[in-house]
Amino acid sequence: MGHHTMSEFEKSTEEITFTVENHVGVVTLHRPTALNALSFQMICAMRRQLLAWQTDDRIAWVLVRSDSPRAFCAGGDVRALYEMADDLLACETYFIEEYRLNHLTHFYTKPYVALMDGIVMGGGMGIAQGAGLRIVSENSRLAMPETAIGMVPDVGGSYFLSRTHDDPAIGRYLALTGTIINATDACHWRLADAMVAQSVWPHLTQALIDCVDPTWAGLRAVTESFARGDLYPAFEPMSAFESLILEVFDEQYDLAEITARLRHLSTEESTNGRWAANALAQVSYNSPIAMRLALHNQHLGRAMSLADCLRLEFNCISNLLRLGEAPEGIRAKIVDKDGGPNWHVTDVEQTFEQLKTAPYPVNQHPLFELN
Repeated sequence: MGHHTMSEFEKSTEEITFTVENHVGVVTLHRPTALNALSFQMICAMRRQLLAWQTDDRIAWVLVRSDSPRAFCAGGDVRALYEMADDLLACETYFIEEYRLNHLTHFYTKPYVALMDGIVMGGGMGIAQGAGLRIVSENSRLAMPETAIGMVPDVGGSYFLSRTHDDPAIGRYLALTGTIINATDACHWRLADAMVAQSVWPHLTQALIDCVDPTWAGLRAVTESFARGDLYPAFEPMSAFESLILEVFDEQYDLAEITARLRHLSTEESTNGRWAANALAQVSYNSPIAMRLALHNQHLGRAMSLADCLRLEFNCISNLLRLGEAPEGIRAKIVDKDGGPNWHVTDVEQTFEQLKTAPYPVNQHPLFELN
């Protein structure tokens, strides 16, 4: 860039780079100090670049990756949202642009591949789940932990979490608790397609870029040649408790019933008891209204298009910001880090009924054009 004064825009998008290597458009997230949390500038730049590459004949396919082994992307820039919480329109604009990017990745007309090493949470899941090939390592840590900060699993969470299993219980479990899952879980629960040892990721990346047949079949074949079914992830799998999750988070149970079941199980001196105690601790911490909305969204999301799921989530997020629930959740977890959120919404059912019947008129929002 030489020594000239950079424009504000260039300065703000050093956090993401776009390169072309052998007909591959490579998106590299580069904001290591924030674990690649997506700033507004990163989102806008990425969407603009993906749209340009989609119509560029020199680009055969797109690869999204991080240059940090610690994290693919830890989420959206919630700290920035906290700082502008009193400007609802600015917050909404951030989400609208993020959701437009999420939607684009799911319906991208060229192969779109995500290398999901390290932490992949929230907004990171949003730019990875639309990929037709989602690759994880033994160090991958996936989660949708929004209810802990007074928000709902968004960026398409009501769409992809509700499709993790034929039974809605798995999506309900992941949405309510915000539990971190490993690579084995991700592959088992339809949130990843292949597991590759972190040590060979440079070779995998190069082999994908060098692929002479960059069709889905060709890219999958390259990935398969690196994939390992026997990798031992860095922490215990949650899918080991699948039968228990199906039982406790069954769709017939509301939040109170789920909590009661977890409480009952948590008294057992066993691995099941320990699992239940952890889940109970998470559910007890998280925002009750956010969890109530998350359950509702998991139920509706199973039968909805991605665009409608994003609109539904936008409604919820907008309301949770307006109610002060999200700013308080972000304050306790990320800003002050005191771990003691003073949740604003106390009458959960009454608020839920209000929010359910009086949705934000999202379809009239000028920026929110998804098809």
